[in-house]
Amino acid sequence: MGQSTEMSDAASQRKTFRPTRRQWITATVASSVVLLVWGRHDQNTHKQEHDSDEEDLALLNGEMVRLLQAHPTAEVHVLHSPQEDDASLIIAIQESGVTRAETIWHMRDNGWIEQRRQERRKHPAEFSDADASDISPGEASGFITEHNGHPYVISNKHVLEGASNPFEELMTMNGHRDIAVAPGEIIARCQRDPYDLPFVSVSKDMTSADLLKRTVRIRGMGSQLYQIEGKPFLIEQCINGDAKCTTCAGKLALVIDVHDMQQEDLIGMSGSRIEDVKTGDIVGIFDSAPSVIGLRDRFLMRFSGPEDIRFTLEQADRRRIKDQARYDLQRLMQPAPRLVPPSPDP
Repeated sequence: MGQSTEMSDAASQRKTFRPTRRQWITATVASSVVLLVWGRHDQNTHKQEHDSDEEDLALLNGEMVRLLQAHPTAEVHVLHSPQEDDASLIIAIQESGVTRAETIWHMRDNGWIEQRRQERRKHPAEFSDADASDISPGEASGFITEHNGHPYVISNKHVLEGASNPFEELMTMNGHRDIAVAPGEIIARCQRDPYDLPFVSVSKDMTSADLLKRTVRIRGMGSQLYQIEGKPFLIEQCINGDAKCTTCAGKLALVIDVHDMQQEDLIGMSGSRIEDVKTGDIVGIFDSAPSVIGLRDRFLMRFSGPEDIRFTLEQADRRRIKDQARYDLQRLMQPAPRLVPPSPDP
């Protein structure tokens, strides 16, 4: 009986225990300090891991970085008005997915170029890796060429795939090189005759290897109207060690000094044509402006070479011929309309 009473008294004491205000404050502060220290430790751990990853990538990029640091940077010029022969195509994709196409020289007449400059000054564009896959709505670039007697619009895949579905059905996409080719009919759907817009010629025999000895030019509308000239650099490995990347190796790039231009300035120039300064032929198409970890004060204007454009054009032309043959066959297979003799006059 005495033992039972003692157990009851102990249980009662446990139930009625209440911490003092001082004990409660002390315990709360101690737990907060522990959480704060742990959080900072975790944050520092993540930062160290991130810094370690960047150091590893810088080491991996070491040879490329050394070559890029030694490579001459391109000359960047701001044009105050478009050249008379400028055939840069402005492709505008609206909220609804509707696409319209104009040219820089046509935009000069209605003050669009100056309006674009002012808008970009008021609302500077922010560059990120997401920009390459999220172009719609907005403006991008392209050009028109003729192949086997038929007009084609050429831009980036990430530009034209943002167009409305009727256009997408007509397009030939080269995702590996970020090139898209669409028949000239998409310009007609923009309420324009494709032959009203200036054509450019894609080089028939030049290769990416040939361009390493030549000077190329890019003209396009970014934050301003730019003309960029320089010697191409051949990208021989995936940038920043991305093991899943299959689009870098074999592409070319101009090396840009950040004191001459920022990556944000290039937004809107995706799909701009690269031309050989000596011949004026199209030898590439600009797609993105990646940074290279370990490369200071410089970034790349990456583009696909002439053989990539010719390959995609050939695919588009074969598709057009096949689609035309299918359409003609369907018309032949349709039953002939029945001829109903006119009813005799009463």
